[in-house]
Amino acid sequence: MEPIRSQEEVDSLYRRHVDMVYQICLVLMKNVPDTEDAVQTVFRKVIEYDKPFRDHEHERAWLIVTARNECENQLKHWWRTRRESEEVLNKLT
Repeated sequence: MEPIRSQEEVDSLYRRHVDMVYQICLVLMKNVPDTEDAVQTVFRKVIEYDKPFRDHEHERAWLIVTARNECENQLKHWWRTRRESEEVLNKLT
């Protein structure tokens, strides 16, 4: 199946919206490594999304909702709920 978006379209979309998606994810994730993972996953989902965006507002809204949902999914993942806090880990070293 032919992808719905060309590489140029994905690149353009990334350049226009990466800062916004990064800021949303950073506010929710509260650390840079998890934020970078979430941003990467959001733009992977853009590539996999098989429907065209109606306009730039639809594109922006889709990215905001997808970023928020991805961060919430990562935050409730079992690994994050079972590990010790950074403060406890810092005391051990």
